[in-house]
Amino acid sequence: MKTMIASALVATGLTMGAPVALAQSNSSDAMTAQPQAAATVSDAEVTAFAASAGEIQKVQADSSLEAADKQKQMVSILEKHSLTPQRFNEIAQAMQTDKALAMRIRTAMQANGTMSAG
Repeated sequence: MKTMIASALVATGLTMGAPVALAQSNSSDAMTAQPQAAATVSDAEVTAFAASAGEIQKVQADSSLEAADKQKQMVSILEKHSLTPQRFNEIAQAMQTDKALAMRIRTAMQANGTMSAG
């Protein structure tokens, strides 16, 4: 089963050099909702996104896992943090153009230890 997780971490620079190659969906539904997502990212979503991104980076870096296993683990991570793949993508896309949102997410990642300060 393919999910809608995009390679948003690479695009936003959150991987700190770690390779991220997440599956993308052919659905355009996720793309149409993205412009509105920027203005409505709650603090809880910022925290969930930051935690999810950090955990997803670790899964991506695990060379002992097959791609299908990585995909399953990434979906599980998002579910654990109450994010859908679509919402994760929306937030990732929004932070590319919303510098304030990007700063909130980086601050949250630094606070939870998933990203070094600097």
